[in-house]
Amino acid sequence: MWSRRSTRWTSEQATQARAALAASVERVIQLHFPASAGYTTSKTALSGMLDGTRLSVARGEFRAVVSTQHFTEPVPMAPNAPRRHAIRLVGSIREPAGGERADELTQQRALAMLAAFTLLTALLFYLTWVPGFWGTARATLMFGFVIMMTPAIAWLLNPAAFSGELQGSALRALPVAERDPVARAGEDHRTRWREFREAVNAEDVVILSLNALPFRR
Repeated sequence: MWSRRSTRWTSEQATQARAALAASVERVIQLHFPASAGYTTSKTALSGMLDGTRLSVARGEFRAVVSTQHFTEPVPMAPNAPRRHAIRLVGSIREPAGGERADELTQQRALAMLAAFTLLTALLFYLTWVPGFWGTARATLMFGFVIMMTPAIAWLLNPAAFSGELQGSALRALPVAERDPVARAGEDHRTRWREFREAVNAEDVVILSLNALPFRR
């Protein structure tokens, strides 16, 4: 989400700022993903090359992970300089897999229908083919038939390509309570995640963490 770096920070100062940031992020998570809405939050300490905290949020198949991290890194273009301290905030979400399953089924259906259409076309060409002028005429008629049938086949393979926009508009026009429960839950998760990101990316959260440092920037 964002990161801050400085060669002037000591390890103690950067750790203090990272802890203040983690506390701010945890408060924002509790605000946007409260237990009263069915979300559960767990905390894990990071150690090793990264000093920090990982917060995990879950409800049903929805998962969100937010980490506040402190680490050191070399200064670019200055290999002999002391390593600088960095504070980083990262996050990701994993939504329900219902949409992925629907896409997979749609692809399987499209492949099956395409194969059937190809076999049917080949069979018709075989049955109507005769040598000479009449064979050429029948082949021409068959090509015309295939061309005319292309829009219908395209619709059968992917009706959403023709009606998805209208269906989406109609769905958005419905009250939230009348939408599909899975879609409604996914929209709620995404809305909460967007609001959370806007909150933690706000300058006041960054300043709050950096003000924990024992010097002014």
